Amino acid sequence: MGGALRSPALLVSAALAAAAGAIAYPALRVGAALVAPEPDPALVVWTTRNAYATRLALCAYAAALAWPAAHRWARRRPEAAARALAPALALAFAALALQLALVP
Repeated sequence: MGGALRSPALLVSAALAAAAGAIAYPALRVGAALVAPEPDPALVVWTTRNAYATRLALCAYAAALAWPAAHRWARRRPEAAARALAPALALAFAALALQLALVP
């Protein structure tokens, strides 16, 4: 049952796609802060949209867009894709840390 679900290419491509989604969040957060700063949440009584939920949905969309290319790469060159996983995760953590420092 679980043979296809434990495929190394599937796991590596899923991790690469998750890293792409995690990298997209700070880009969206900093970009939104530069273009249209959000009002103070303590002063807003009611709003029609939740900016955080919108950013999370866009990050999930970015990960979904990255997955087919990552999966194709992981099937064709599994060693290269696996080696790229550590730098991709490091970049995601660094981008999130930088975003947290600049735009909390």
